[in-house]
Amino acid sequence: MLNGFDIHATKEEKYLTFYALAEGSLSENELAAWLESKVYQPA
Repeated sequence: MLNGFDIHATKEEKYLTFYALAEGSLSENELAAWLESKVYQPA
């Protein structure tokens, strides 16, 4: 959790997503879309 938000994804999903970003096969726009679909604010 960071600044009251969390990412609803498995450790594997997070790893693979950021690995793809680091290797260049995932763009910043694709990462932004992924984050928008995964980030939530717990009640």
